[in-house]
Formats: sequence, C-alpha cells, structure tokens
Amino acid sequence: MRPDRRPFAGPDDLYRLQAFNSAAISAVGHAGYLHPGDIAHRLYNGQRWFDPEEVLFIYEGRGEIAAWVMVYPRLASFELQIAPGRREPAWERELLGEAEAEAWAAIERHGTGKDELVIDVFEGDAARVAAVRDLGWAQGTDGYVLTRASLDPLPPIELEPGYSIRPAGGIVEAGEIAELHSAGFGSEWTAEMYRKVMLSSGYDPTRELLVVAPDGSFAGFCVLWFDRATGLGLFEPLATHPDHRRIGVGRALLAAGMHEMKDARLDTATVMYEEANPGSSALYRSLGFMPTWRILDWHKARD
Repeated sequence: MRPDRRPFAGPDDLYRLQAFNSAAISAVGHAGYLHPGDIAHRLYNGQRWFDPEEVLFIYEGRGEIAAWVMVYPRLASFELQIAPGRREPAWERELLGEAEAEAWAAIERHGTGKDELVIDVFEGDAARVAAVRDLGWAQGTDGYVLTRASLDPLPPIELEPGYSIRPAGGIVEAGEIAELHSAGFGSEWTAEMYRKVMLSSGYDPTRELLVVAPDGSFAGFCVLWFDRATGLGLFEPLATHPDHRRIGVGRALLAAGMHEMKDARLDTATVMYEEANPGSSALYRSLGFMPTWRILDWHKARD
C-alpha cells in the first residue's frame, strides 16, 4: 500500500522525523541521511521565511513514516529521505519526481525566479545516484565534504587574552545574535527572525556557544546538535565575525563544542564544509576531523 502524503504538523512531527533519521543512520550509515539536528536547523533556521507546513511533507502509512520531503524555494532545491527498507528503485524515482514538482510549485508561489533545480547527493549513495541519473539530472562540479572526528582525545580550548566562551543567554540576546549571524555569513537576519529560531522545537540556548570579545561584543558562534542514539554530534552552523577572524575563534569554538559533546556522552563529532574552501579543510583536519563523505551537486533545468 502506498503511504499517504501530508504536510508537517508541528513539534511531534519534528521529533518523529529526527527519530526516523537516527534509526536510518544506525541501520545503514550516514551516507544519504541528514543528522537529526540538521532537520531542525534547516526547517527553522534555513527556511525562516516560510511556514514549516508549506515546505515539509511526510509520507506515512499505518502509523509509520516511510519518507519525507523538504523543499527549499530560495535555493531551488529539495531534500528527500526514504526509510532504508523502502528504497525500491521505482518508488525512489516516483518520490523524486513528486519532490521536483513540489519544488517548482514552491518556486512559483514565492516568486524566487529560478530556472534550474540543484540537489545534494552523497557520492556513496548508489541508489540515489542511479535514480537521479535515470531522471535526467546532471552531476555538477561543486560539493561539500562531511567530516568526522573522535571525541577521544579532546583538543584544548585556546583563546586570545580577553576572549571567553559561554552559552547563549536566551531570547534577550536574539538581536545581538542575529547581527552576529548576519555578519558571519553575509546573510539576512533580524531580531524577530532569530527569536523565532530560539523558540522553535529542538533549539536549546545552552547548545549555542558564543565567543565574547574583550569589549563585550560577540566574535563568533556555533550551534551544537546531539544525537545520543548514534553517538553523533553536529556543528551547524559555525561562523566568526569578520572583525575577529584569524585569531583562533573558530578553532576555539570547535574545541569547546567537542568538549560539550563529550560531556553529553557522545563519541563522534561531525561538521560539513564546502569542498572549494581549503581554509576550512585545514582547520578541521587540525582538530582531527577527517573527510568521510563527499556530497555532490546535481542539476536539472526546468522542462
């Protein structure tokens, strides 16, 4: 029986989707599946312009999730996650076609003006690679690297004199943190946008670490995500304010985050970076993060 498709319906769905991905990673490995924390991050942070129920859809039958799709109107992209035991080639292609149609519909609704879709595919996910090739997608030249590092031993936390690290103080700091996120990524954040993130399901201010500069301003940040079922911790996102780069802020945040993950009884840290960014590669390698999977872009123009 084909599972029914419905829109996302709130926090309970988020927790079920996180458990779904955690179980998939435990069963078959990380290739092809998002870290559970990345689901919350993408839904409430990366998709902050949209209502969750208009961008996330769940395929469910007999009370069990079989697959889910998140479309990204601003990126002209989508994410499709299918239960390991349900990845029959025909159904995988069918769901990819439905996700593609939903992505184009979202682009039309929100007027983002895109004429090509781009999706990320794990290089080691043979089923997905075969499916997208069959459906006329073409592999691009850009990509990401997902890395892993053991939490034993732990690196030291080292900062320039006068700098310190602490967790976020809650929504009273939303405006300052929004400015930090905007500066760190050159992105668009307002205090109200970040208040919504801080009030969303899955976010915990104790897992957003801030580097405080000698003048009291914020020099950098990272958000930590824990999955105790798999023992995996995730850094997403992490950035340094342009005024405080090249003095070890990012390295200190990674080290501090690894200590937090170890205290939470995790055994492995993960972080992803753009393949074309050699600076990130060197930083992560210096802390023990080793490349584990390549995630490549695949493109398809509007028919």
